[in-house]
Amino acid sequence: KTAAAVATPVSTTSTTSTTTTPLRQISVSGDLANNSPTSNLVKTSTYTWYDFLPKFLIFQFMRPANVYFLVICILQMWDKVTITSGRPTMALPFAFILMVQAIKDIIEDAAKHKADNLQNGRLVLVYDPDTHAWAQRKWYEVKVGEVLKILNKEFVPADVVVVGSSDQENNGVFINTKSLDGETDLKIREVPNDLIEPFTDDLAFAKKIGGKITCQGPTKILTKFEGAYVPAPAQAGGGKKMPLSLNNCIFRGCQIKQTEYCIGVSFFCGGVEGVELVW
Repeated sequence: KTAAAVATPVSTTSTTSTTTTPLRQISVSGDLANNSPTSNLVKTSTYTWYDFLPKFLIFQFMRPANVYFLVICILQMWDKVTITSGRPTMALPFAFILMVQAIKDIIEDAAKHKADNLQNGRLVLVYDPDTHAWAQRKWYEVKVGEVLKILNKEFVPADVVVVGSSDQENNGVFINTKSLDGETDLKIREVPNDLIEPFTDDLAFAKKIGGKITCQGPTKILTKFEGAYVPAPAQAGGGKKMPLSLNNCIFRGCQIKQTEYCIGVSFFCGGVEGVELVW
């Protein structure tokens, strides 16, 4: 066994430096009806084809400079104050500036749509309690409380608690966090000590996973995590409340490295994940 990180068991609230957030209660596998209905769909784009024009105009006229030029154009057409014989001479350059900005926004937003589709369309193995088998799903279909199997060199689709690893000698998972903090050095995340048990069949192992996770609410702080896990009776440490820390968590966007696979339970999905809150 590896040494587990020390974490203080949580009670009823989770406190960061200036804010207090309510704890989240998450059912693991099986009955997920009481979990947060948050979708794992991530959207960084601003526009769609049907709302581009109204949104674009709203954003542009939130800028004081654009409002100023619009007022000048109106005044140039007002007989009582015009000095251009009623001709809005500023209208043409102003329209050109807006057109250039619109083209720029369209190009940038198209790139965001492409990146979003790439992220949301990636595949991951999810344990299906109805068929008792691993099922391939797209990232946007992942739900809070589901058991995921993430293979070597794959990216993590949601914030997960590590409950199993193919490396049963160290019971850890090497990860690359470059997309979060820019660091290229590999880090290790570990299975909580009380959850460690040997297994040869990852499917049979996943079938036993259940229980409840209690953890802090969404936060922008990626260097701290507090929670507790009460595993199902069939698991190692079943029924015993055990602390969870940052050492037991992998955030969305991290990449599994030098480990055949890891098994984790998703606890945050979509826009409430740590990395999404930061960006």
